[in-house]
Amino acid sequence: MNRPFTRQDPVTDALLYWWRRLEQNRGERAELRRCANLLQVMQTEAFHAARLRLMAAGLSEADSRKPRLPAIVALAAHVKGLSDQSVPETFSSGDRPAVSPQRFRQILETASDDELFARLRRVLPLVDSAINLRALAADVWHWGDNVRKRWVYDYRWPVKQSA
Repeated sequence: MNRPFTRQDPVTDALLYWWRRLEQNRGERAELRRCANLLQVMQTEAFHAARLRLMAAGLSEADSRKPRLPAIVALAAHVKGLSDQSVPETFSSGDRPAVSPQRFRQILETASDDELFARLRRVLPLVDSAINLRALAADVWHWGDNVRKRWVYDYRWPVKQSA
């Protein structure tokens, strides 16, 4: 069984290739960045170009119609640089986390794909839009209790020092 967006998956490599080429097409990038919800993303030419590229790399037709794919594509359009850290490590790095514990909890508690997309889209600028795109795509695609639990442990929760 093909599991898209896993560590050595050609679909993820195709996403990274598409993302690098998106830098050369600022109009498509801007169009994706203006999308406020997944339905708007699915109506863009850039989404369909990415979808076709990912299908050519092995993503099934059925998987290409899942609502998490437009979330991944649109979030990728917001990424300006790549990081090697896990997503929650990026969110919590530094003396003061870029993504506050309260906002991080809100992400963990999202109930829908649209809500997950919207919340992640809002926090990317807080980390200067630099993130591990491979990990972000995998985590969004496989979003569920296992990913949430891993994120809880990977996030560097601030600890108050006792006097």
